[in-house]
Parts: sequence; C-alpha cells; structure tokens
Amino acid sequence: MYWLIPVGIVAGVTWLMSTEDEVESKTYSLLEKNFRKLKNKLEEEDKIKVLVIGQPGAGKSSLLKYVTNNKCRPIPVIGQKTDATHWHDTEINNFFHLYSDKIFIDSPGYDTKNHPIESYIEYFPFSSFSKVIFVLRGKIHDSDKRILKKIRDEVELKSIVIVHSFSEDSSSEMRKEIKEDIEKVFNTNIRLIFVSSRTKEGINEVQSFLSI
Repeated sequence: MYWLIPVGIVAGVTWLMSTEDEVESKTYSLLEKNFRKLKNKLEEEDKIKVLVIGQPGAGKSSLLKYVTNNKCRPIPVIGQKTDATHWHDTEINNFFHLYSDKIFIDSPGYDTKNHPIESYIEYFPFSSFSKVIFVLRGKIHDSDKRILKKIRDEVELKSIVIVHSFSEDSSSEMRKEIKEDIEKVFNTNIRLIFVSSRTKEGINEVQSFLSI
C-alpha cells in the first residue's frame, strides 16, 4: 500500500507522486548504496553474522586475523591506509570474510571525509548482525559514542563486546578511565576486553565471545 501526495498544479491538473516513488528518487552515495546492498546480502545468509567496526587504524583487520587464527577467507589487508576505504568509490561484490560457521564484516573506518558518520547512522544495517565487535583505540570520541549508541539500540547488549586494541600501550589509569567512560555513555556495563596483537592479550576472550 502506498499514498499519493500532490506535488504541483499545472493548468488545473494536480500532479501526484507516491511516497514510494519519492523514496526511490533519493540519491544515495556509493557508500550508502554499498550499505544497502550489504543489508540485502546479509538477509540471504543463515550463518552467524559478526560485525567488526571502529575508526580507521583501530586494529579491526588485525583482530579479525588473529581471532580466526589467520584462516578467514579472504584474509583482510592490514594497515590504516587500506582500511576498506574502497567502499566509498567501488561497488562491493564480496563483503564477507568467511570462517567456520560465521560471516565476518570488516567494515570501513567511520568518521572520515569519505565515510561520514551520518551515512552509518542512517544506512548501516546494524540490526542484521548476531554479534558486534566494536574496536576502540585510545579514549572514546564523540563519533564512537554515536556509533555505540546506535549499535546498543539495535543489537542485544549480550551480543556486543568492546575491544580496546593496542592494550600494551594502555596504562592502568587509562584502562580505568575507558571503563568509566563506557559505563557513563550507556549507564550500564558492556563487556570490555583489552587486546594486544603483539602480546596476544585478550585474543582468547574474544574467541570465547564468538564461540570459536
């Protein structure tokens, strides 16, 4: 069912446009088109769907490699400059990294010129995921808070984990501040794991969260 709305009068004739037509006429950026396409692809799959998300350089791809024992396919490319930045200028055909009974999405880092946070808030299919790994490096920024709140609105709390990467560089005081900040943002406890790709701290905990 759809509604007809008047859009203009010419020579006494009222022209009508359906709200469906109005939606279809919207212009999406290529990034937003990829987000919409990803949603459709996920709906076609019955495997466990895991989202790995964070800012550029947060350590998402490295984490994905380690928690899947370097066996996910394809292996993600490591490095801030290669942080899935092609989502904004290339139509993506294969979003998935496959491992065991799971589909991983190594999402592009948000809050950049090419990957604006508003596109994530509006179009990224957070609710399509069974598990979410939010990768954080350093303190939480406003953009992180917005994404985390969006995830919290669409995914069960028990299915979310925050991974603080590069933990070898985090002092005890910094870890305490991060925990307090997370609790303040959500007014609740979300599981937090400190991870180091160098020392392998926390990798087993993330694997346990994923039932790997």
